[in-house]
Amino acid sequence: MQSEYLNLIGVSKKSLIEKLDDGCNFYPNTTWTYLLHKNVLGRKTFLVITFENEIVSRVNIIKTYGIINTEL
Repeated sequence: MQSEYLNLIGVSKKSLIEKLDDGCNFYPNTTWTYLLHKNVLGRKTFLVITFENEIVSRVNIIKTYGIINTEL
């Protein structure tokens, strides 16, 4: 699933908002999260995007039942 989002590396925040919307992320933050999926049991799948100088530098998929920790 992560390979679907690898094309986002190198994209600016402005372009990312055009592609994925802002997802209620605070623009100045260096880490943005998007909820991709939630199953019946409450397991959530998040897309975590990390920025360096307003450009996407890392993309991760995290699956969790509880609170997400974006400090990777």
